Amino acid sequence: MQLDLTGISTIVGLGSVIIGIIATLHSIQRFTRARKLEIFLDFHKKLYDLDFIKDINEIQTYRWKNPGEFFKTYGPEADPDAFAKFTRVGSYFDGLSTLVKRKFIDYDFVPETTAIALIAFWEKFSPYADEFATIYRRPGCWDSIKYLYDKLHKLDLPDPNRTENA
Repeated sequence: MQLDLTGISTIVGLGSVIIGIIATLHSIQRFTRARKLEIFLDFHKKLYDLDFIKDINEIQTYRWKNPGEFFKTYGPEADPDAFAKFTRVGSYFDGLSTLVKRKFIDYDFVPETTAIALIAFWEKFSPYADEFATIYRRPGCWDSIKYLYDKLHKLDLPDPNRTENA
């Protein structure tokens, strides 16, 4: 089989296009991974803010028997600071959970410290999630947190209440 100059240049040109497509796809994949990591790191650094850590710890001390009592004690009119802390922490976990649910970041990127805090938050507030959603007329507003909770709860996380003998 004899190839002329036109045939050879066509094959070389086609090979260049294929190599270009492969290189572009590889670049896009690397960019996507880097962007996901950047989104995660920007979001995650909030968890190391001292005031935010204090907010997480404080809302774990809130005590109430039903959402009505919660709003009477910690609501925006009763205690604006307490309610702001609850909103800040809940919004953080909802945002992180939404990023995971929509696959902007992988759930296995979520560090153990964040996972433990999210699990504690969800276990404290989930019995009232539907009532909070009804009060705010936002059905399903906590679905992302439940989604991430379910994913993280399946992982082998240490029990934060377990004590070991040293």
